[in-house]
Amino acid sequence: KQSGNIMAVGFELYGQMLGEAVRRLQGEKVEEEINPTINLRVSAFIPEDYIEDPSQRLTFYKRLAAVKKEDTLTSLKEEMIDRYGLLPFQAENLFKVMETKFLARASYVSKIEAGEGGVYFTVDHRAKISGDIIKVLFSVFRNRVRFVSEYTFLLTISSLETGEMGKLGDGNAVFSEIINCLKALVGCV
Repeated sequence: KQSGNIMAVGFELYGQMLGEAVRRLQGEKVEEEINPTINLRVSAFIPEDYIEDPSQRLTFYKRLAAVKKEDTLTSLKEEMIDRYGLLPFQAENLFKVMETKFLARASYVSKIEAGEGGVYFTVDHRAKISGDIIKVLFSVFRNRVRFVSEYTFLLTISSLETGEMGKLGDGNAVFSEIINCLKALVGCV
């Protein structure tokens, strides 16, 4: 039965889940990791014409889901390029989404969502937010940041104001803005 569970979720994730269960049984406090939700309305997947074999594609998805370090993500990207050639923009976006997730975890951002006029960032309620967050955001992004609630702010991005996200193809400018924002937040939470 265990081997079926391992196959379903992948070895690394299964090991992590098992370790957490053991720590809980030993009475240790296990803090749940933030698993950010990223909804940017970009195509972020491995196209069938890039990796034709469904089992190989699934293996890469499982490996991507198990990645916990940025250098492992880079290695996986290099391996994919080595084996299958240059990444199509959809696969490139997938790696950018994963990078965004790493930075979101580090800055305690639980949700990033493209909306009307920009990108909404929701900081996890468990974050210990320093008072510097407002100063940092306004110094880096000037009048492009607006708080919409205690834990959510909007970063105005001009390409999203005009509804061009779908036309960007690879979304480089949007990802760049999001990553810069997350890097600015890291020291504030």
